Amino acid sequence: MKRKKIVLFVFWGVGVLLLVLTYKFKQNSLSKNKLIKEEKLSIMIKEQGATDYTKSNSNKIPKGKYVLNEEKTHCENNGEIISYDNITGIVGYNLMGSSKCSLYFDYEDVIIITMLGLDIYIDNEYMIFENGFRYINNYGANYICLDNEQTGECTESSLLFRIIGLFGEETSEDGVNGDDEKRLLKIIDTNDYSNGNGLVWNEQPTNEIYPNNWVASPLKEKLNETYLSTLLSNANLNINIENSIVNAKWHLGSVATGDGFSNATASSIYATERDSKAVYGYNSPSVFAKVGLMYPSDYGYAAPLECKTIPLNAWSDDKNSYCYSDNWLYTSQEESFGSNKPEWTITPYAASPVPSIYITNGGNIALASAYQAPFGVRPVFYLDVSYLESQNVEMMGYGYKSDPYRLIILE
Repeated sequence: MKRKKIVLFVFWGVGVLLLVLTYKFKQNSLSKNKLIKEEKLSIMIKEQGATDYTKSNSNKIPKGKYVLNEEKTHCENNGEIISYDNITGIVGYNLMGSSKCSLYFDYEDVIIITMLGLDIYIDNEYMIFENGFRYINNYGANYICLDNEQTGECTESSLLFRIIGLFGEETSEDGVNGDDEKRLLKIIDTNDYSNGNGLVWNEQPTNEIYPNNWVASPLKEKLNETYLSTLLSNANLNINIENSIVNAKWHLGSVATGDGFSNATASSIYATERDSKAVYGYNSPSVFAKVGLMYPSDYGYAAPLECKTIPLNAWSDDKNSYCYSDNWLYTSQEESFGSNKPEWTITPYAASPVPSIYITNGGNIALASAYQAPFGVRPVFYLDVSYLESQNVEMMGYGYKSDPYRLIILE
């Protein structure tokens, strides 16, 4: 009798363990948001103006102005696609070992993205998808206030920011090892951190460190320590901000020739920023940090759509002046600096150890000595949208300076 009880108890225990493991497997499977292995995936895309779908040669999920056609998308052997994020290019899925899926994506000229409960139309007039969702033109409705209020003007100028866009970017828990991409809201301070005096990008070079090495820059250290601690110690700061500022991956690649710099468009310089080989000497191609500066590509993409093919170095020409005069990152300098002044980007020059890239007061980009030129500085950082959503935070307001967006906790 005792042996029978022991046997029954063992079987009961094994059964419970199997149930737990099965449940955990299912939960893990449902929570996965990664690219599926190529042999398990067929991606069909109907591009703009096309009448039929074309099979993609890559297993990368498309980003941007695409929607998942749920009626056509199907999986074999009880597999299931449960979500699609057109910002990170990630699908959530529930697949067993033998599952295979065919995913169908349709291009849409005008789409709506939901960001913290706010529906935003992507229609190429005020916001575009160009390697991320970005505000463009001389746009005045992308202000966000990080205070604890719900309406009205921002309580303090130090808590007033502007949204560059919504991006999929790699993050890091420990500041060293990268994790999966997340939906991140990229914002830029409306204040000049140099207080009108200008700051150098780095210090005088040593034998070990090039002057345009951002990883070793005291400015990087000031932004991630002094600037960040001052922001977080503000008594009026929204309670969700500290935990939503993430260690994001900042890309430090750049153009490597004079011709490359002279001909750099927003898209070409975006590509070199993320090229791990486009660095000088032993400079690092990337770094994880909480605070940085805008990229030259951020500046380039903020211009009117017609400027996409015009090199940023040529924007100061009279015929191209609309590229900066209708570019909100340029026109907002007057609010930050009092007038248009030279401003640093985060990007070094890859063909020499000394220069880094800055925005001139004439509206184009240029090179200057990283340790000799004191220019304006507007700090930039990312907010983790998924974290804010997990805290029941939604974005309220209209985005204007008099009524900026605010992060409100829903009751």
